[in-house]
Amino acid sequence: MWSQSMFDFLEENYQDWAPEEYRDLYLSNLAILDTLEDILECDDEELATNAGDFITDMKSATLDLRYNMRSQERFTDDVLNHTISYLDSLQEALVKLESINDPDPMQLQALRRGYMIYHGYVWPWPAMIISIHKAKVPSNEEPEFIDKGERLLTKFEDTMPGQLKSWEEELQNVNLTPSVSQYQSVRGPSSSTFGDLEKGIMIKAGDEQ
Repeated sequence: MWSQSMFDFLEENYQDWAPEEYRDLYLSNLAILDTLEDILECDDEELATNAGDFITDMKSATLDLRYNMRSQERFTDDVLNHTISYLDSLQEALVKLESINDPDPMQLQALRRGYMIYHGYVWPWPAMIISIHKAKVPSNEEPEFIDKGERLLTKFEDTMPGQLKSWEEELQNVNLTPSVSQYQSVRGPSSSTFGDLEKGIMIKAGDEQ
């Protein structure tokens, strides 16, 4: 996980202000973190039994996050695709878990690691972009602040995709990637796939820009 100094860097610029244009994005991020924390802290039986509830909670929050990120021009395709890949993998793992009668401890462990991946290797990327462009710092400190932020972004771009890929491979290795038929058998034949939902979000965001 990223060092505490990086989170201090972000927190310093978030604590006393909330830009209106990013407020909904912050709220959807908090909703995702709240659900991930519940997944992390509940026991194995609760996690297996309540997978459907976690799917419902996560679906609403992730759709909001996707839409709010798509609505902001500052987020490049790289950070959008990175975030969306994580959200898809997390939700699909929950769907697969819901279809399993007796999940293996390794499956539950892999799913719980999703909290660390999001907190350390997904959200800091868009958060840093926001901080660089919206931070309120003295004018004489702004060049140094931006330079530090840009260097962190470069580090994120170089390392975060690899961390996410490693986790997604772990989900595959423990069989937490559902087929379309498995998804529909659990969530119903009329349910949209995450890819279809993403297409709708892209169209809606594009129409409103």
